[in-house]
This record gives sequence, C-alpha cells and structure tokens, in this order.
Amino acid sequence: METLRLHPPTPLIPRESHKDCKVEGFNIPDKIWLFINVWAIGRDPKYWPSSDKFMPERFLSEEVNNGNAGVDIRGQHFQLIPFGSGRRGCPALTTALLVVHSALTAIIQCFEWKVAGGGDKVDMNEAPGLALQRATPLLCVLVACSGCPLYYQAPSNEVV
Repeated sequence: METLRLHPPTPLIPRESHKDCKVEGFNIPDKIWLFINVWAIGRDPKYWPSSDKFMPERFLSEEVNNGNAGVDIRGQHFQLIPFGSGRRGCPALTTALLVVHSALTAIIQCFEWKVAGGGDKVDMNEAPGLALQRATPLLCVLVACSGCPLYYQAPSNEVV
C-alpha cells in the first residue's frame, strides 16, 4: 500500500460536475472538469507524517501513522485513493491487487535482483505524465534461484 501511496498508477483523476455546488468554500459550476490530485493527497503531511519517505510500516499499526493502519485503498478512505473511488473507481481493482501480489511474490521468491551496471543506487524521481513513470529507466538483471518451486527444470534426459 505504501508503494501505491507514493506512486499511484494515475496521478490525476478527472471528474465532471453535474450541477452547481460548493466544496470547501469553492464554487464549482455545472459541467466543469475537475482533477483530483491523487499524487498530492498521498504526500499530504496532514495525513502522512514524513510523507516523502517510503515507510511500509505505516500500515502495520495505528500508532505508527496517526491511525492510518486501517486505511483501505478501495476508495472509502480519501487520504489514499490510488484506484479512484465510488462508481467511477477502477473496475479492475480486485484483479489488479491479486495479480500484482501473486506476480511480485513469484519474482521475489524465484529471482535474485541486481541493478544493471553493478550499482546499488536507484533513481526514484518521476517524470510528468498522465501515468506515473520513472524519470530514469530502472534496468535490472534477474538471476534465477535454483530452489524456486515455480522454476521448472527439465530432467537431463528430457528434450525441451
């Protein structure tokens, strides 16, 4: 969840107003487009102490993060909305979370990761755009672990 807080898949969520209204003292006319800045909300120090730091432990206990341990990324807690909220939230949210969890588990379990070129520093800066992307591409070398249960190795007498 910490990764989604710092690096939401879509930094801006567009919405169109359907009638005149007032929000936090601002007059919003009918038929105007608004953009919800998900990136800025995820870095708001009002909700996230040390908001620019990557701290996965924020979501482990209530004491660590001003009561944010129970924050749900499904759109019910508006301090963390990487997939949007309500009827117009991401329709593939559940699938995305399952696939990412399974794929990440498999590649962490089955591969040793190394930064290409032998360095150990990774540039975490982002490039502007509709979807967040790295300013500098991350190049990694994956080395397969022989003891991985997901890694199939054909018997020596079998032709692959």
